[in-house]
Amino acid sequence: MHRNRSIPDAGVIPELAYRNVDEAARFLCAAFGFEERLRIGDHRVQLLTGNGAVVVMDVSREPADARPSGHGVLIRVNDVDAHHARAAAAGANITVPPQTHPYGERQYSARDPEGHNWTFSETVSDVDPAEWGGELKVPPAPRLSDWRCVLAVRDLAASTHYYMDVLGFKRDFGDSSDGWSFLSRDGFKLMLGHCRDAMPASELGDHSWFVYLTVQDVDGLYKEITSRGADATSAPTSQPWGLREFGIRTPEGHRIVFGEPISRE
Repeated sequence: MHRNRSIPDAGVIPELAYRNVDEAARFLCAAFGFEERLRIGDHRVQLLTGNGAVVVMDVSREPADARPSGHGVLIRVNDVDAHHARAAAAGANITVPPQTHPYGERQYSARDPEGHNWTFSETVSDVDPAEWGGELKVPPAPRLSDWRCVLAVRDLAASTHYYMDVLGFKRDFGDSSDGWSFLSRDGFKLMLGHCRDAMPASELGDHSWFVYLTVQDVDGLYKEITSRGADATSAPTSQPWGLREFGIRTPEGHRIVFGEPISRE
């Protein structure tokens, strides 16, 4: 998903309608710890909390028949036109067709069978809010937007098959012909690089370097991957530091530890 200074980074953004936007924004900040991100005239305020966001909007500025519940949900997507086509084919009531706005978003809106309004938005450009009348309250800061763990392997084909067939990864793109395999499982991204002359990971020492992954259902994952031949170095064990963990060793000797938070009680 592309970044746009005119919209929060969150993927799902509730839009809450109030009679007095300024009072509502002040209350949410004071009472619930929100932080004002962007003010749009006197009718919309973007608020942040952790990794999430909400938009406070003036109910009087919204069409009476567009938001029967007084609220809506804004969802960020990668291809709004394809999303719109799918929604229309499924019989969704399209209230606003796709259109590109000055603040760098292409959006459409639809109403579900219960009357809730949904707006789907694709970032098409990174726009300074000052260009369209917005007042940015939180200055943009450098951020880490993506990452991949990189592992050197001697046999790229065999390692790629191991991560896909045994550990359940999928190929993101490419075919490894350039010496790289780009893989992922859920939120974890991995690059395998062909390094025929690299020192085998098994010779680096157990604690020189290893991957630690936080998971959900660590026991279920252990059963899944060991049933497909993963070499477990330890079974799931509840540790005194509040994690239930197990470890594996890949055919190239890389160590991966999986952990799930548990209660210390």
